[in-house]
Amino acid sequence: KLEPLYNLLTILDIYTKRNTNNSIINMLNKNVQLESKCDGESNIVPQRKKNIIVCWDFDWSLVNENSDYFVHEKLYGGEYTNKMYPELREKAHEEGTTVFTDFMDEIGWPKIFNEFKLNAKSFGLLVSDIPIFKENLEIVNTINKHSNDNGSGTNRFNINQYIISNANQVLIDIILKKNDLNGNVFKSDQIFTNPGWFDEKSGILRCQRYHNTIIGDKKVINKHECDICAANLCKGKVLTEEVLIRHNKPFTHDNIIIYIGDGGNDFCPSSKLTQNDYVFVRQFSECKGLEAKIKVDGDKLKCNVLKWKDGAELLNNFKTVLPELQF
Repeated sequence: KLEPLYNLLTILDIYTKRNTNNSIINMLNKNVQLESKCDGESNIVPQRKKNIIVCWDFDWSLVNENSDYFVHEKLYGGEYTNKMYPELREKAHEEGTTVFTDFMDEIGWPKIFNEFKLNAKSFGLLVSDIPIFKENLEIVNTINKHSNDNGSGTNRFNINQYIISNANQVLIDIILKKNDLNGNVFKSDQIFTNPGWFDEKSGILRCQRYHNTIIGDKKVINKHECDICAANLCKGKVLTEEVLIRHNKPFTHDNIIIYIGDGGNDFCPSSKLTQNDYVFVRQFSECKGLEAKIKVDGDKLKCNVLKWKDGAELLNNFKTVLPELQF
């Protein structure tokens, strides 16, 4: 009975983000006019040369784990990844559930919540200690400190950061809050992911697609047709239509995008980048995900590619590309 109300709230949230985009654009355009006047009258306000946009994938990028699997592997052990999950996915495929977000909503989360009698509080305690490289925390906090001065006229460049993730809002909120990042370093309009909530009656974690959202009698809204990304969310569409639109204004300098990712679907937003931009590619012990995709289709990318294995290497990438940030 609550599903129609939740679907309405989800639609309103999407429209709110888009209205926020328009408000930000109008505000930034006014700032450009003010800066132009200041530059013409005196040398007090330095001319900015860069507008830096940092976009984080979440799992295995901002955090050093897969947030969807983390609690499952904690409670079930290696049996979940090696045996239980493949069997569940195969059965779900046979029954017509092929999208991972739908699988977690219909099978993955109900199973673990019921078997271990979890609720919002106990689940939060289990997922909140997901590992994060200390250097990653240093990076996001340094970016946030600098972004607080955006538009003040005291910096030679602006910087903003966003999360674009296939996880869900509940997982991300819990983990960010645990690390003092929620609401200050990352506000709600800086996070683009699948909606998540705890069912009012059962207490079970629910999640829903960000794109190709199914409402009512199988009606699909907010569609995407990307053949790289999963049906639930196209990261390239989010980047171009919801993030970059905030920065499409007559800057006196060019946008520089830094995208941090690990998975095959991170190739989609990477393919939207220009020769001025960077993708920081996570490396594992075996070549997989985004690194493997670039190995095959790297000639389709225009951006600069830098790799990293851990937080220290990622921080070094940031220091190389953005020495002005003084990490």
